[in-house]
Amino acid sequence: MTDVEAESAPVAVDTEIQGGKKHVIWPVVSLARALIHPTTHFEDGAEEELHEHRAVGGSLLLLMTHFRRWEPIVMAELAGAHEPLRHLRYTTGITARHELFELPFPVGYIIRNSGARAVKRVIENQNETPAERAARQEANQQTQAIGGRCLAAGYNWLIFPEGTSRQTVERNGQQVREKRQLGVALPLRNGFVYSLESMTEEERQRVKLLAIAVHYGEERFSSLRPTVHISRLVAPVSGTREEMRQQGEDLLHRGVAQAVRLHDLRA
Repeated sequence: MTDVEAESAPVAVDTEIQGGKKHVIWPVVSLARALIHPTTHFEDGAEEELHEHRAVGGSLLLLMTHFRRWEPIVMAELAGAHEPLRHLRYTTGITARHELFELPFPVGYIIRNSGARAVKRVIENQNETPAERAARQEANQQTQAIGGRCLAAGYNWLIFPEGTSRQTVERNGQQVREKRQLGVALPLRNGFVYSLESMTEEERQRVKLLAIAVHYGEERFSSLRPTVHISRLVAPVSGTREEMRQQGEDLLHRGVAQAVRLHDLRA
């Protein structure tokens, strides 16, 4: 499959299934490549597997860390700089928190035209009633089901399954949001599992999981020079919801450990 063919994903009949628009994604990728300069490591065999999976028309369910809000920009750089990932640029859907869609131009416009689908997080709805919570969870699950349809149609789906770039801690009896501890992955949430559950067994056979772990370190300008570890492709397990979630968590946690190790070697 050529680069042009790889970027021309199958046309889906469902209008909800779409990647990002080229006139939006191309400038973002170009800006990301000029701004961010990660040291990227592919696990042995990962690049070959990515080429092979792309050649047979397979789909990727990308699980990416969320230590900082930079990760989507890091992903844009990766898709522009590395040939095995280049087909992701215009063929990938993504989840993003609902509030981002309402931001003014240009950020809001980019989000709305990036192939993103909105999810509502509990941290922006802390005073919701039980009925509101159930409705929000149902809406989010339906959004992740769209991810499954994207994958089944030959597109790819990117999700940040840790759920947040900050964590909530209790200080002096109050809940406070603060930066996460670097190098420590959070437990994964079920969003990516809902995508897999919305697919048939036959559809899931064309999907591979790809874990992408980013580590920033404590150096000056670390957001612009992270270390990235890209794991080998893995077929989703056929099991319970918890077994599927645990598989993704194990993959991403191992990736984080490798990214930290590789970053330390740079010092």
